[in-house]
Amino acid sequence: MKNSGGYIARVPGCTNPLANNFDADATIDNGSCIFASANITAIINDALPSHADVVKTAFDDNYTADNAVIFNNTDENLFEYADAIGTTLLIKSYTGLYSHIPLATQYYPDVLMFMPLGSNQSIELTNPPTLSVIVSCGAGLTTQNLTGYGEGLEFFDIDTYGTQNAESSYTNPIVAAKMLTIKTTLDCTWWESRFRARITATRTLITHPNGEYWNKNNGFGIINVEDAINYNGNIPRDPFIFGDNPYIPFVPNA
Repeated sequence: MKNSGGYIARVPGCTNPLANNFDADATIDNGSCIFASANITAIINDALPSHADVVKTAFDDNYTADNAVIFNNTDENLFEYADAIGTTLLIKSYTGLYSHIPLATQYYPDVLMFMPLGSNQSIELTNPPTLSVIVSCGAGLTTQNLTGYGEGLEFFDIDTYGTQNAESSYTNPIVAAKMLTIKTTLDCTWWESRFRARITATRTLITHPNGEYWNKNNGFGIINVEDAINYNGNIPRDPFIFGDNPYIPFVPNA
C-alpha cells in the first residue's frame, strides 16, 4: 500500500498466511499471529506436487504416524507455524543449506530442519562436515548412484522411491523419519537423537570402509534405529545450546 508520496506504508499486523488472523494488508509483522491447533507430525516444504507426494510417501513408509502435511510457504512462515502448533520437524525438499542456518537457529531446538545435499555430481570434501542446526542428508555414493554434496553431509540412505537424479531428495525424509523415531521412542531431544544416530550408524558399505568414522561420500553412514535406541554410552550436552565445540566427540581427533 502506497501513500500519496509514493512510499510504502508500514502497516503492522500478522503477515503469516497460515495464521487465523492473517492480515493481507500488513507489511510489518508485529508478533500478533494466532494459529489453530493441528496434529501434524512433519511439515514438508515442497512446491512441486508430484515430487512432494513421493517425499511424503517416503516419510510415511518410515514413520508410524501418517500425518505429515505438504505446504508451499516460505521457510519463515513454516518455522513459525511449526513452532506454534508443536510440530518439531520441517522437511525441506531442495538444497541451500547455509542460507537457512540463521533462520533455523532461531527455532532450534524446538524445530529441526532436514535438507537434502545433492547435485548428482561428485564434490570433493576435504574436511568433516560442519555441525549445524540443520541435518543434511543424501543418497550417498553407492554402486547405483553418485550424489554430490556441499560441506555438511551427515547421513545417507538408499531409497527406492525415484530415479537416481532424485535420490538425494527422497532419502531426506527417510533420514528424518528415522531420527524422529529415535526421538519419540526415547522421548529425548533432537540433539540426543542426532548423537545416537551418528555414533551407531552402519558404516560397512563398499564405499564407506569399515572402521572409517566419517566418509566424504556417505557422511556418518546409514542410521540404524534399533542400535541408536539401545545405545547406552554417555550423551554429551548439546553444543548448540551450551556453545561447546561442535566437532567433539562426533569426529575423533578432528
